[in-house]
Amino acid sequence: MDAGGSGLSAARGLNDVGAAQIADLLEVALTRQTAALEAVMEAKLEAKLEAKLAALETRIGSRLAALEDKVGAAALAAPSAPMTDAPLDLSMLPESLRAFEILGDAAEIRDASATVDAVGLERTILLAPRDAAAVEALGTFATALAEAYDATIAARLAERGLFDRCFRAIKAGAEAFDDVYGAVWKMILDAESATKAAYVADVAAVVARSRAAAGAKPRQATAEIASLYRDAAVARPVFNRVVADVVAALPCVAELSIPDALKRSQRVVEKAALKRDGKGDVSSVLDVVRAMIVVKKLDHARLALLGLAARDDALEIVRVKERFFDAPSRGGWRDLMVNVRVSVDGVAHVCEIQIVHEMLLTARKGLPGHGVYARVRNATELLESKLGADVAGDALSLAFLHEATGGGHAVGVEGASELYDTLRLIGILTGAATKYSSATRAGSRTRAPARRVARGVTADPVTGA
Repeated sequence: MDAGGSGLSAARGLNDVGAAQIADLLEVALTRQTAALEAVMEAKLEAKLEAKLAALETRIGSRLAALEDKVGAAALAAPSAPMTDAPLDLSMLPESLRAFEILGDAAEIRDASATVDAVGLERTILLAPRDAAAVEALGTFATALAEAYDATIAARLAERGLFDRCFRAIKAGAEAFDDVYGAVWKMILDAESATKAAYVADVAAVVARSRAAAGAKPRQATAEIASLYRDAAVARPVFNRVVADVVAALPCVAELSIPDALKRSQRVVEKAALKRDGKGDVSSVLDVVRAMIVVKKLDHARLALLGLAARDDALEIVRVKERFFDAPSRGGWRDLMVNVRVSVDGVAHVCEIQIVHEMLLTARKGLPGHGVYARVRNATELLESKLGADVAGDALSLAFLHEATGGGHAVGVEGASELYDTLRLIGILTGAATKYSSATRAGSRTRAPARRVARGVTADPVTGA
């Protein structure tokens, strides 16, 4: 019994040890299983979180890109115009601007432009320049719209008092901007006068080279609007790429802005319809494809121009308008405007690049906007269409002289702050009289323009209204 009891006790002891070991093993296994399960669950959770974060980042990135596109498009809606496209509150404008209706707002023009989705056609051509149906449809639309413009313009040019209304609009527009731009330009000159000589010399050299290559007035290869847009769409990718390369390679900070669309075809039709000679010919429209380079200094504008000139393998400079020093707008806007010809796939198309000073552009953003510019532009174009560009320019200068001298009395005393300005304007007056006399002798009118000029222009020099 004792021996058997001892054996049983020993067996029980072994069993107890085995159970403990098994329990330990089970605990270890359970711990490992739990750890493995936790690791799997943690990995799955991390994967889900990462996926959600990635999706969120994508959505945020898309929203930011869309906002950036909107901001970029808003900033460049009219990169060749010396005003912004900010919404215009007409109630804040002088009466002469409020009362001046731009051609595009005329009922006949609105009705004609509403018949076709011209913007959609322009987008189609931009994406597929060889889409013959879209090109043909744009041409058909432009022809019908041109007829509406011709009738509207003819009626406007026949109105009594046209010159006075146009002059008042132009004068009010200039006054809206001249003081601001003038003050900013003075600040620029004060800070950057040391670089003016180098700027003037290098710009003059590029101007001379461009005139030798293309003459004073470059033209598009086509006079017809549909093929103009087809050629623009073909040339645009090369233009965008090369201009971007030039800006990226500049040894200074510069910002490039490129619109995401071609110039509105309605405006091209309007420009062609307003021409005094060659009505309907769009070969002089050189900004269907365009870009803006914003620089911080005048010397950087010089570097940008030289950078463009160095890429004559892809961009042939055919015209440079120096508008910082030589020919600022009547409202005081200044820039450097460059036209380049892009040749690709059998197409030769002229594009436009505005090189602008950041300080002037900042000032522009705080001014009344594109609505003012559109009115001043239309007023000027109507006078040029009626009188010719040279005579219209001289007549406007004469009208400004008349205003500045208090109705023509005491020239050089009343309203004329500097003798030099007075003498210069009197010289313009004489030129206007001579040119206007020649223009009227060539036609059927027999009025005595010299006497009208001597009295000062407050009425239309053609209709007498």
